[in-house]
Amino acid sequence: MESIVVFSLWTVHVCHNLVVRLWRAWHPSRQSPTCVLERLPAELIIDMDDYFSSQSRILLSRTCRSLRAMLTNTDDFYTVGCSSRAERAEFLYLVARDIPDRWLCDACMALHEVTVSDTPPCKNTRHCKLYKDSYDYARKPALAPVNYRHVQLALKYSRMKDGISRYHRHHLAKLLEPFSYTKTVCLRAYSSIFWARCESYPKVAMAPDGGQHYLLLTIVSLRRPRNLEDALGRTGSVNICPHQRTDSRDKKEIEDFKNEYHDNDRGPISDGTWQPDIDLALYDMLQMARGRGRSNGSRSSSSGHRKSRTRSGCYDEVCGSCLLCTTDYSFRLMPQSIELRVWQDLGPEGAPSNSQWQMHISEKYFYHENDRGDAYDEWSSIAAVHRVDGSVRQLYESDMSDRGA
Repeated sequence: MESIVVFSLWTVHVCHNLVVRLWRAWHPSRQSPTCVLERLPAELIIDMDDYFSSQSRILLSRTCRSLRAMLTNTDDFYTVGCSSRAERAEFLYLVARDIPDRWLCDACMALHEVTVSDTPPCKNTRHCKLYKDSYDYARKPALAPVNYRHVQLALKYSRMKDGISRYHRHHLAKLLEPFSYTKTVCLRAYSSIFWARCESYPKVAMAPDGGQHYLLLTIVSLRRPRNLEDALGRTGSVNICPHQRTDSRDKKEIEDFKNEYHDNDRGPISDGTWQPDIDLALYDMLQMARGRGRSNGSRSSSSGHRKSRTRSGCYDEVCGSCLLCTTDYSFRLMPQSIELRVWQDLGPEGAPSNSQWQMHISEKYFYHENDRGDAYDEWSSIAAVHRVDGSVRQLYESDMSDRGA
């Protein structure tokens, strides 16, 4: 008898919940609109429609049903589909900006599903057949195996940290973990190569512009020759960015450059030629190691690099910055190697056509459609980046000290 009563009560409870759900489905409550545009009269929104671009109308129509009914126009999708590659990239970036489990593929211009195992330096290409090694190589920074999707996912997860699932928070932690890899380095003096060990330490930090930026510190262990008198050409030649390559000039070329631009901080930028600033930094470091460098470290060297004082008071580090991108670097002579440290600011959230990302990419693949007005001129767009030398390193290290405090 007791079991029958319990079963009857359970049946009544289930039926009551079912009736409540059906009533709510048939008689939805009228809630006040949360979107400011939705509060405006429909006639005014339709009049404003003429001032919206096709991309804006599509994005606005995704916010709620009311705007979707008023703004949806099939011609907008055709217009976006026929737009330039850079414009499509900007549109798809805005679509994916608030979707945690999607990333924008800059190869096929589509949104792919996020995989937690896809972290640097792993190559997870199962979502896109176009992401082959040849494509992947030219569309990432010259030094570290970090792709556009890794940078953008880390920035997006950091911004949405309180509103994402445990799965995505775990992915964020994996994206910001230090990682190591090896890189092929050429020895010019021997016409041979060796494998240099590299360690990268990514982080997301608040930049002076008020936005979050993806910062990366990479430490490269270069070969230390036994004879420092004749070390040039024997330490290892490696690209740290599209504009700087270590140990790419011999002693005579470097000394000629120093004599030509003596007492000038930097040589001029002309016709896209590489500035040998990092070669001068390596040369100065080797000079100091042999005891023939300037004893007064408070002055800048003739190559425009800063000699850094350690806690012991010795000037054993030569620092420099790239003129054409947000890259800082330094050389230090270690007991078994020459340590090259590279600090890079890979930019804030943005489309892959963003200049703050493009300045770090070897191949400017977004801007070769001249008939569509997408011609990309690196030297007029990002030449002479206006920043203080060492600002990227300072931002990276100051963020560390703030967290420590």
